[in-house]
Amino acid sequence: VEASFSEGEYDIVILSATESAALLTWLDTNGYAVSETAGELLQEYIDAGAYFFAAKVSLTALPEEATFLSPLQLRYSDPVFSLPVRLGTANAEDEQDLILFVMGDEGQTHISNYPQAEVEDECLFDEAAFESFGAFYDGRFVKALDDVGRDRASWVLEYAWDPGSCDPCSGEPLDTEVIEELGWVGDWGGATFTRLHLRYGPGAVDQDLVLYGSNIRDQEQGFRGLTIGGVTPPVGTMMFTT
Repeated sequence: VEASFSEGEYDIVILSATESAALLTWLDTNGYAVSETAGELLQEYIDAGAYFFAAKVSLTALPEEATFLSPLQLRYSDPVFSLPVRLGTANAEDEQDLILFVMGDEGQTHISNYPQAEVEDECLFDEAAFESFGAFYDGRFVKALDDVGRDRASWVLEYAWDPGSCDPCSGEPLDTEVIEELGWVGDWGGATFTRLHLRYGPGAVDQDLVLYGSNIRDQEQGFRGLTIGGVTPPVGTMMFTT
């Protein structure tokens, strides 16, 4: 245990290890359910010099009126703009959805080591034909992934825009205070806010995501129902600033 502290309703520890068996033993002893089959994968991260961030919810610290857990926000520096998604599949039995909100100053954020899928958006939403817009969109999202192939994860660019504007808007655009709370440091003029969406099974990710600024500054808004301005990212998303 390199460090331990409490923040809000979370009890947090920072862990280091030299071999995965000891790390798995510690996690199991302390109530973290991680499959023993994750040992080989954990060892890869250990050999790469990774530290591990473990958070446990303290119910006694959770306000009685709370209906959602507070978001966890952490800051770290790394020369590689990457997300360790393989670790998130250690206990997965089915597909997972991952939504990334990324704000950077190098145009749209893309993923370099997985294929891009494109959702057909030149179509109209017929309320009489679908239970909801969510069902309507999900059908097209699944088709886009199927067209690329489901053996490997693929990603969809759902939104890319200036964080201070939108057209049309589902709410007020992000302002300086919100952008600073998200972790942005300094002037955000010329920045691009990108939303990426992935859905994959445990066997479809053989590498961690490698992201990059594409320097493509075109504004993209696939389906008007996905406007980001004024919308709080849902549970299960990750927000990055670069």
